[in-house]
Amino acid sequence: MTETFIVGRNTTIYEYVVILKADHEITIGNDCLIGQFAFIGPRKLVMKDKSQIAPGARLSGGGEVYMGYKSAIGFNANIICATDTPEAQFMVEAGEPSERRVIRGSITIEEGASVESGAIVCVSRRCKDIVIGKYTVIGAGAYIDRSVPANRKIVPIQKYTVTTRFVCAIDRSRECAMEDCSIHGVNWAKCGYLNRPKGLTPEQKKAI
Repeated sequence: MTETFIVGRNTTIYEYVVILKADHEITIGNDCLIGQFAFIGPRKLVMKDKSQIAPGARLSGGGEVYMGYKSAIGFNANIICATDTPEAQFMVEAGEPSERRVIRGSITIEEGASVESGAIVCVSRRCKDIVIGKYTVIGAGAYIDRSVPANRKIVPIQKYTVTTRFVCAIDRSRECAMEDCSIHGVNWAKCGYLNRPKGLTPEQKKAI
């Protein structure tokens, strides 16, 4: 592969961007933007006019990445166009060199589509050549290893566990399992901190 590096008019590449150019083909259109600390590692990158790569985004893997008109890759998103894990499935996995099988493919983000902050798009045995269809949105934090049709919105399932945190009345930096400790004052019989083997220091006793 011959080395090519073409940048169009009115395109902005901010400081601290890393673009691997040796034996790579890099073509960036007009009015594009690549933000600070972005990493550009594919062997071939094509950015159409008005496409953008946000700060901290990482394009890696040694495959090919194509970005359509007005497409976008968000903050700290990962576009992985090759993998060499033992199962050739996703990202990094320990294994003997003899077990490794490189899967190198392409990722196309079509016109108006976007891969939002923290999302991961990674080629795999399931799909070597991934296409994110026109005007599709890959939501923040999503993981994609196959093609997505046009005009779709994909967001990961959000499930959080919310519990109450009780803070010890004696030592505010510690948690206490008993609600009485932080809400109704010190519960001498139940507070695990007060009943520790060494007991209280003189300063702590004065605070009660």
